[in-house]
Amino acid sequence: MLTLQAAMDRGITVAEVTFCNSISVSEHVVMMILALVRNYLPSHQWVVDRGWNIADCVARSYDLEGMNVGTVAAGRIGTAVLRPSLSLSTSNCITPTGIGCRGD
Repeated sequence: MLTLQAAMDRGITVAEVTFCNSISVSEHVVMMILALVRNYLPSHQWVVDRGWNIADCVARSYDLEGMNVGTVAAGRIGTAVLRPSLSLSTSNCITPTGIGCRGD
């Protein structure tokens, strides 16, 4: 493990940036979840290659409602990801400790 003093001795800058980006990261995670569930990238490619046909684009698109959303942890970012997931009527928000879970 590289200690802070060892890094300083080698001229390596170590910066602590607590709270600087956790909301942006959590919003990005929620956006990626929605892009995957709604099949965004394949649908975009379908439109580019073959033109607009809503039936083709939504064939593998799903609603997040009723799905389970899980996080690896529920720190600042994990909790911020779970908060909008709960408001989107997901069935459960699953964390290792059960924080943020809602039972049926």
